[in-house]
Amino acid sequence: MLKEMSAHGHQPDAVTCNLLLDYHCKNGRCAEARNFFDSMIEKGMKIDVTTYGTLLHGYAAKGALSDMHAILDLMAGNGISPDHHIFNIVLCAYGKCGMLDEAMHIFDQMRQQGLSPNVVSYGAIIDALCKLGRVDEAMLKFDQMIYEGVTPNIVVFTSLVYGLCSVDKWAKADGLFSEMLNQGIHPNATFFNTIMSNLCREGRVTEAQVLLDLMVHVGVRPDVISYTTLIDGYCLAGRMKEAMKLLDDMVRVGLKPNAFSYNTLLHGYCTASRIDDAVRLFREMLRNEVKPGIVSYTFVLHGLFQSGNFF
Repeated sequence: MLKEMSAHGHQPDAVTCNLLLDYHCKNGRCAEARNFFDSMIEKGMKIDVTTYGTLLHGYAAKGALSDMHAILDLMAGNGISPDHHIFNIVLCAYGKCGMLDEAMHIFDQMRQQGLSPNVVSYGAIIDALCKLGRVDEAMLKFDQMIYEGVTPNIVVFTSLVYGLCSVDKWAKADGLFSEMLNQGIHPNATFFNTIMSNLCREGRVTEAQVLLDLMVHVGVRPDVISYTTLIDGYCLAGRMKEAMKLLDDMVRVGLKPNAFSYNTLLHGYCTASRIDDAVRLFREMLRNEVKPGIVSYTFVLHGLFQSGNFF
């Protein structure tokens, strides 16, 4: 398309080039994006902070920090000062990699260049601190952002609630819910499900269960994903009795388990070599008119083969 434009005497402008760069980056093709970026420079096109930001975001999303640094050096060499968006891209990249010292350096550098950290900046630091278990420091950053007049969003609250739950500070987590409501931010099921999923992946299924109870306490109705997430946590921990109780609880409160709910339990039973229970659950799935998929059959068949009961 670009070749056709050039053949007809139309040169792509910066907006068109940025769109193409963004397309390459979002599809994980950063090498192609960099080649195109270099060709823009060779053609004498004006490269602005938006163009640099697009390529930086692509590298950051892939965790390609060395490539990201090269672009930052190129920016500095061309006399282009980073704006909030650029700093936040770098902050988030360091935060996701657990490189807190580097993230804090960028955070301080923002101020040195006359830019006040915004909610995204604080959110990246707070999330990194919480994931490293440094929740008290995260709360101090939270207090600092409030003091500076930066209004926290649901992303910041999600990080903090996850962090507090991880270290069993339930009273503080409950207080944070009240603060959210006071600021007009109403946590929904997705908010809680995200935190429960993170806890279950870390083997903290007991904390996830307490969070489900807290969810009900603050007036948010758990959905199928809430229960299935916790069922998965119990299955991963080999606690099938608690997992099955949650399935019964789902039905009791008027929710219909879906194929994913059953598949999670089927996998749990097969992993625990409880093939008879898996087959019994599979039949219950059919009775309840939940259509099994290829994953359902695979779990049961694999379990039967493993147990030698297939024939």
